[in-house]
Amino acid sequence: MSIFSINHFYGQDLPAPDVQITQYGYVSSMNFWTYRNRSSPFWYLWLNETRSAYLEFTGKRIELQPEFFVLIPPFTLFSTCDEKEDLSQFYIHFQGGSILPHVKREPIVIPFSTIIDKPAEKFFDEMRAEDPNAGRLSIKLYSIVYKVIESIPPEAVLSPGERHMDERVRLALNYISGNLRRKYLYDEFCRVNHISANNLIRIFKRDIGMTPQQYQLIRRIEEAKNLLSVSDESIDEIADATGFADRYHFSKTFKRIAHVTPVTFRNAFRKK
Repeated sequence: MSIFSINHFYGQDLPAPDVQITQYGYVSSMNFWTYRNRSSPFWYLWLNETRSAYLEFTGKRIELQPEFFVLIPPFTLFSTCDEKEDLSQFYIHFQGGSILPHVKREPIVIPFSTIIDKPAEKFFDEMRAEDPNAGRLSIKLYSIVYKVIESIPPEAVLSPGERHMDERVRLALNYISGNLRRKYLYDEFCRVNHISANNLIRIFKRDIGMTPQQYQLIRRIEEAKNLLSVSDESIDEIADATGFADRYHFSKTFKRIAHVTPVTFRNAFRKK
């Protein structure tokens, strides 16, 4: 009697996917969510329990509903609006490396039923009751992220011949993210990377949809939102940490972009 086997699938020391969840949560009864020209270096994954919010992307309106996850790739330029100002949303923001395909910078809609094998109502009930310190929450959230990545449709993935992003723009994005507090950083970047300021602005606007200065300002406000929601730093400290001259200029800019004051934004999260 001979003993044999056929290995159809075998490997060793498989590295873990290089994905890092940077922020997650469930918010309800949020009464402001209207933001123009949002963009982030992170992936956004949203599932709305309420039906009154939507995204605007290149003139198209994408409704946010419990039946669909919406995945927004990094550096996608979009706007958000909630008509009833009563938003309830489950969200995960994450960074990814080589595991993630090069995708088009546009929102991706993924049916809820392909990711979660239970009714949406039960899922939201579980999220509201979840212990944020429990180890199982980490497993659950990363499982959702991996399933979503696996469910990215082929039509959203760039073909080998399609341009994803100019390498100089990618370097500029990383440079801005690492130097949010600094002013007048473009002369140094242009000198080191042998590119004129006008050319940098041209290719940056072509690939990202805005100038480097506009992107840096949006990133400062996004970082300020994060600090306001999770830290106990004062408004003055957050203004300094995000590169504003003082509290007055920070509050004025924050309200112009976020449509609420930093104090109102912080209080809304502290009530959750």
